[in-house]
Amino acid sequence: MQYFEDQDVDACIMRAAAMKTEWKNIYESCRKGDYSLLKQRAFCLLTRTKDIATLPVEVPTLGLYESNAPYVIDDFEELEEDYALLVFCRFYHFPLPILEGRSPGNPEHSYVLREMTKEDVKEIFRLYEDQENVAFLPPLGTLEEEEERWIAYEEYMYRFYEYGIWAVIVSGTLVGQIGLEHTHMGEEMMVELGYHLDRRVQHEGLAKDICEKVLSYAATRVHTPIVVRVNQKNLPSIRLAKKLGFVPSDQSPEDLWIRYSSDIMN
Repeated sequence: MQYFEDQDVDACIMRAAAMKTEWKNIYESCRKGDYSLLKQRAFCLLTRTKDIATLPVEVPTLGLYESNAPYVIDDFEELEEDYALLVFCRFYHFPLPILEGRSPGNPEHSYVLREMTKEDVKEIFRLYEDQENVAFLPPLGTLEEEEERWIAYEEYMYRFYEYGIWAVIVSGTLVGQIGLEHTHMGEEMMVELGYHLDRRVQHEGLAKDICEKVLSYAATRVHTPIVVRVNQKNLPSIRLAKKLGFVPSDQSPEDLWIRYSSDIMN
C-alpha cells in the first residue's frame, strides 16, 4: 500500500480512469486502421513492463532460459518496432496490422489489412445485408455465435499460424475480408485464399492489390498448397483468381482453382 500512502487516492483513481479511456481510444483507432498512437506507446511500454517481456535469465544447470513473462527479448536496444507491436498486440489482445497501402484505382482510399475482432462482427452482419453481393459466401450464425468464433479465432488461428481471415479497413471503415483459411481437398490439408469486398470499393483493383500482398506474406509462412475455391457462376471471382495466377485444378471438381506453393516461392 506504499503507493497509496505516497499519493492522493482520488488522484490515483482519476489517473487510472484516464489511462483506461486513453487505451480504449487507442484500441478503437486501431480498429479503424490507425496504428500511429499504438506504435508510439507499445515500444515504450514494452521496455518498461516486465510482465510482457524480459531479458533472458539463464539457468546454468539446465542450459536453458526461464522467465515469467510470455516473451523473452535478448536486447531491448535492438528491438524492432514491428516486433514490439506484435508482442504488445498479442499480450493485450489488440488486432495486429498485417499490411497497408492505397487502392490502385482510387489513391484517396488508403487501406489497412488487420486481424478481426469481436467488435467487427456487427460490421460483417451489415455487409451481409447486401444479399446479392454475398450470394456465394457461407451463411452466418447468430451474433453471439460469430462473436464467440472470433474470440477463439484470435487464440487458436492468429497466434499459432500467424495468418487467417483479416478485416479490410478502407479510410477507417470495415469494407470486407481477405485472408488465408485452412481447407481440405480429400485427405490433403491446404490453405485457401478468400476475398470479399463491399460494392463501394469494388472495381478499384483493391482486391487484386491486397491478395497479391497476402500471397507474398504467405510465401514465408505457408508450406502447403494455396487454393481458391470459386463457384462456377461467380465470374468476377474467377477473373480475379486468373489475374492472381491461379489455374484450374485437375485434382478436384471444376469449381476449384489451385495454385501450388512452389509457384508462390518463385
